[in-house]
Amino acid sequence: MRTVAGHPLEGTYFNPRDTVKPPAMLLKKVFPKVEEGLTSIRKDPSTLDKRLCEVGFLRLMDFLRTVFLQDAALLQRCYPEHELFKDRLFGTAEFKAFASTVCQAEDNPAWPENKNIQAVVPEISAMRGDD
Repeated sequence: MRTVAGHPLEGTYFNPRDTVKPPAMLLKKVFPKVEEGLTSIRKDPSTLDKRLCEVGFLRLMDFLRTVFLQDAALLQRCYPEHELFKDRLFGTAEFKAFASTVCQAEDNPAWPENKNIQAVVPEISAMRGDD
């Protein structure tokens, strides 16, 4: 899967856009029912073992909305006239500021120290538990 995405088969890879996390207000505009579902489950933890699939799905949706916003910031730059970007979400000040930061991170990548260690000395990285 990594090689299909353009990353090397061996070693580490780094997505600069992943260094920029969307603000909570922006996240809540994508899949807005995620918090409601997780809050409902937290209210009655005794049913958690019966709702593992639901919890897993909601956590996946929580993760994917971050990925969606990060990718949308870059895709909007390439395809500004695409139908998707006519949605009001992409016209908000929050998204515009976030998209600008994501594009800057992508244009000027700064590898985190733990990724440098993983790339140079995998053994030290493994001992530190940086995976």
